[in-house]
Amino acid sequence: MKQNIIKALATSFIAVTLFMGHVLPGNAQFTYAAAEFETKTATLNNAKISFNGKEPVTIQAYNIDGYNYVRARDVTDAVNMEVNPILNGEIGIMITSDSPAQLGTPLETLNIKSIKVTPVKGEITYRGVSFYTECFNYNGRYFFKLADIAAASEQSLQLSLELLELQANGDVAKGPMIDGFSSVSVQWNADAGIINVSRVEHDFIKMFNKIRGVEVVAPEEEQNKAITPIPNDNKVSVQPPLASAPEVGTKLANILIDESLGAYTEDGYIIEENLEPVYDKSMSIGQCTWYAACRFHETTGIDIVTIGSPNKVYGSGLTNWVRVSIEKGSEITGIVDRKAITAQSIAVWDGHVSFVEFVEYDDNSNPITVYYTEANSGHDGVNHIEGVYYPDFDCLVQKSSLEDFINRVPGEFSGYIVAK
Repeated sequence: MKQNIIKALATSFIAVTLFMGHVLPGNAQFTYAAAEFETKTATLNNAKISFNGKEPVTIQAYNIDGYNYVRARDVTDAVNMEVNPILNGEIGIMITSDSPAQLGTPLETLNIKSIKVTPVKGEITYRGVSFYTECFNYNGRYFFKLADIAAASEQSLQLSLELLELQANGDVAKGPMIDGFSSVSVQWNADAGIINVSRVEHDFIKMFNKIRGVEVVAPEEEQNKAITPIPNDNKVSVQPPLASAPEVGTKLANILIDESLGAYTEDGYIIEENLEPVYDKSMSIGQCTWYAACRFHETTGIDIVTIGSPNKVYGSGLTNWVRVSIEKGSEITGIVDRKAITAQSIAVWDGHVSFVEFVEYDDNSNPITVYYTEANSGHDGVNHIEGVYYPDFDCLVQKSSLEDFINRVPGEFSGYIVAK
């Protein structure tokens, strides 16, 4: 028995040493010859990418020899993973899939259609495991092949699975070293001309128990909860997405303020089913946040206020709405790419929110026209008092180009809140 324990400890120690020390087979041992890095022409290309099964968006990339090289943040922000440059003079990036994306300033628009670059040996460290490949740096940004980001993810996943199997087959570990693993999947749909990029979750606890042959049974109360439907007789009907552009000046929202008719109290606070309202005054009728939250609920069935009102979980001010939606949302997420606008989303600025009703795209799937509604905007303080809801003035359909829509509010644009 003692020898078995020692053997298990030694095996686990070796696996952990391999894992933490980045000692890997294959690409990590590969030595690049200087001749391989000849100067090449990189051509600006718009790649159509569907993130997590959502409507495809256009991501700028540079194409070399038929391969798209992308900025890592264009991918990691969309799948909610943290990315940072490798320090200490090394070339490459670190992706931490178990940490949320750190929202920074939007990436700059690429305007140069053709550039000369010399690829170099770079490193993608995915959750502590190094993957070496070629990349190039342009204007302070590292560009990697999209396929290599997925390959780095897969390599790290496979090493983690090997360690998981060693732990599960040993006599010492009571559970896996990590509960789960988030990887990146990249698949090319040739027929549609779209790249499908998804965040894939792997439940290591379930895998560990399966290898051990342990059947996990949920507590009785959890089993009952899973099969007993929760009554929801007081919820408003969800409006389907618009099939065509709405007429400017029309009113689409049917924001209910009578508790007997729907999910909102006469004071304008959103409530969850028949619970008493517990939210603060920042969500009262007339505020832009009140309208956007109500309209989002009306079209998606999701009450974002149960996740947190601005002065509670979201923190102080609207600047945190998108970040918290990424970090804490089970039914929603945040998108920081301003071009990734979609219908039935909330656009967020520092100081204002609007609801996106419909988006028109050009032949290249680039968003060009935005139809939106909002409250508490354009109030002059005389005819329309700030913070007061005017049914014949507020929340009417407006139309503008994407660029004008983004820049119409003085505050910095933060991103969008969308349903998953």
